[in-house]
Amino acid sequence: MKKKLVSSIIFLSIIFFVGCQRNYTGNNKDRENLKIEKKEKLKECTITEFYNGIAQKDWRDLSIIQLTDDKITATISHYFLILGKTKGKYKISKIIDLYPYNVDSYYSEESTEFYPSQDTKKYLIYNECYINKKDQVIPAKENENLNSILIDFEKDEVKYLKGNQFENLKKENNISEKYLAKQGKASLQLEKYADKEGYIIGESIKYKGQVLCIMKKVKEESILKNKIFEQRNGKIKCIFEFI
Repeated sequence: MKKKLVSSIIFLSIIFFVGCQRNYTGNNKDRENLKIEKKEKLKECTITEFYNGIAQKDWRDLSIIQLTDDKITATISHYFLILGKTKGKYKISKIIDLYPYNVDSYYSEESTEFYPSQDTKKYLIYNECYINKKDQVIPAKENENLNSILIDFEKDEVKYLKGNQFENLKKENNISEKYLAKQGKASLQLEKYADKEGYIIGESIKYKGQVLCIMKKVKEESILKNKIFEQRNGKIKCIFEFI
């Protein structure tokens, strides 16, 4: 009986060891595929540079990436914005122009992905797909030479990455799709408000019992006239507008 028990323990130990070795080898291969090309300090641009760069007739809409109790992360065109909350209102606290980070080499309004960390301090940015010279659509997960950047607001640092090992990146930096803003639908009350005030409704986001809604005037061409309204407990108020 004892011999059988000892044999079973040895057999299970071997299986466990082999499994660990395979997992370790697999992780090593994943890491070999992901290369940090370089690191550099994060560059911010000024409000003036942002206003001049966004252009008065840019129809691309403001899009909310992440929403927490004290900040909104959003994008407009090739600009990445952090809106900080002060006394119930939001104000732009950081503006990052993505062009200097070579995002323009793979940036696309339709396919660029922004994945946040839970603590809102890191953002992985990459293009979901690209079209090669044969007009074939290549998904990011099949592109071993994928270019991406990892913005770290805690260190004010940007890492240039090459490779598509998303699972390792996400685990190491606590990045996940589940931290993205939750898309919602504007309530009938918000729709009536927009109609009465002459707004058209853009993106709507749900967060902890509140709804945030991006609106702009019907005939307004400038994206800088966008506003963010909040509906909570039946009340509607403007919580952010461009100056």
